[in-house]
Amino acid sequence: MVTFGLVHGAYHGAWCWEKLTPELEHRGHRVLTVDLPAEDPQAGATEYAAAALAAFDGAGDDLVVVGHSLGGLTIPLIAAARPVRQLIFLAAMLPRPGKTHDDVLSAEPDMVLPGPKGGAYRGPGGETRWRPEAAARWFFADCSADVAVWAASRLRGQCWKITSEVTPLSAWPEVPCSYVLGARDPVISPAWSRRAAPAVLGVKAIELDVGHSPFLATPTVLAPILDEPGAAETSTNSNLLRRTEECADVYCGIDWSEDTSSFAASSSALPSSSASRAVSISATSLVPWCSSSPTIRQGSCTTFAV
Repeated sequence: MVTFGLVHGAYHGAWCWEKLTPELEHRGHRVLTVDLPAEDPQAGATEYAAAALAAFDGAGDDLVVVGHSLGGLTIPLIAAARPVRQLIFLAAMLPRPGKTHDDVLSAEPDMVLPGPKGGAYRGPGGETRWRPEAAARWFFADCSADVAVWAASRLRGQCWKITSEVTPLSAWPEVPCSYVLGARDPVISPAWSRRAAPAVLGVKAIELDVGHSPFLATPTVLAPILDEPGAAETSTNSNLLRRTEECADVYCGIDWSEDTSSFAASSSALPSSSASRAVSISATSLVPWCSSSPTIRQGSCTTFAV
């Protein structure tokens, strides 16, 4: 048994893990969640991490921290402040010590794919909010219609100190890491994730054939990937899991409109030089904390794709 600490992404809250939590608990694990101070314009990564540390205070050294989307900017700080068994980045952004995330996004403009035009707008306090119909089509495109409508109605406002500040992460913590990306993610570019995971974490990407919100759309698929390496190997036979050696790059020009606070973008894909191929993933390479193998190295990283 391990303790999972689940850290949500932008606009979300602890509610977004409601379907995944019972799947992990059914497997014998403990689950802790947190509501990050997304609507506080003065809250940055330090404050986000402090909220998570308080929420996870009862966990022991068995804590596995999962960060979704924008939550990827917070979870390394948790590992820098307390014992953590593993970090799992789920369709997540990755902080770069010494830089703001806005700087990273400017240098890697294909990270975030274009959302529905006019879907985002600026709230009365300067926070960004989403119109529910547009959010359902973008964030929750892979969910059933009723789940997408429900989830879109729960979204909060999001302030952006966390992306405009230089990350307080001075160096990556010496903790095993994993990255999970979704091959059909309409929000965080799968092509970007395939490049960023090896570039930042030193790993290749393992993919699930899902979108941006597998914790809501396919929790029964996500839970065994977080829990049991053997389930991931089985998934290769049903084309749920695949490792990609080379893939198409997607280039997006993102224009943040002052008056509507919405994304407008154009994108094009370069043809891939090789097709995706399914492979078998070993217990050691997939989730190190699930294996007692002495070959596991501290600081080694595995990339997931959800």
